[in-house]
Amino acid sequence: MSSSDHSEARAAFPVFLKSCALMVDRLDRELQERVGIQLTWYEVLAQLSSSPSGRMPMKQLAESVSLSKSGITRLVDRMVRSGLVERHSCHNDGRVCFAGLTRRGLSVLQVARPVAAEGVEEYFARHITAEEAQVMATALKRVLEAAGQPQSGPEPIQVRA
Repeated sequence: MSSSDHSEARAAFPVFLKSCALMVDRLDRELQERVGIQLTWYEVLAQLSSSPSGRMPMKQLAESVSLSKSGITRLVDRMVRSGLVERHSCHNDGRVCFAGLTRRGLSVLQVARPVAAEGVEEYFARHITAEEAQVMATALKRVLEAAGQPQSGPEPIQVRA
């Protein structure tokens, strides 16, 4: 990359940050108003539902939603009290704890998915072309890979065509 490419990338970064913060705030507000859950709760439910067993080790869950171990513990504690997830111990290793999706959690996720999809469409997808989306996804995946972040996770939020 030439220095001008880096200059343009540096100039794009504040726009990227501001747009991400705005979209996250709006999606969070939509989910709270219409479903009664925060966006981080939705992310946890979506991550758990993407696992074949409907549960994940807490450490893996924390990494997938970009929270610290203590942050995910507090979040899961609140979600357990709400009946959306439950804890499971590992039979082979007492140090490992799993978070699992409950039936109520799955029901809430099913209600939240279309709300999230509508928000993604309204606040993001309708403002960019398919080609722009592909360029963004390719570039941001490269950024994540450079940071050592795994590329697996829940299905993308589906928006109506």
